[in-house]
Amino acid sequence: MSPWAKYHEERFGYKTIEMDGGFICYGINGQDASIQEFYVPKEKRGTRLAKDLADIVFQVVKDAGCNKVWAKVQPGAVGSDHAMRTNLHYGFKLICNDGNDTIMMKSIEE
Repeated sequence: MSPWAKYHEERFGYKTIEMDGGFICYGINGQDASIQEFYVPKEKRGTRLAKDLADIVFQVVKDAGCNKVWAKVQPGAVGSDHAMRTNLHYGFKLICNDGNDTIMMKSIEE
């Protein structure tokens, strides 16, 4: 586990899955899960890495009894347009805007 992942687990209680230079950081609160951070290196974008990381998290949180996964995108941030398209392609739905955050949610299928 990287120091960054240890920090997020100790400080916020978030778990991190790291693979091939990328990572996804998530939290669980009851039946809801949330993706807190998600990174895929430039040279790995367009490969299956993002999908593989998301698939792992969805299986983990489903096994933990979650039925929804929440994510947010901050429009205007570097890479936010790509993040929004990726989330929509993966099946997230737009829920609302909350300040500078666009909130998205995907139900977990049984």
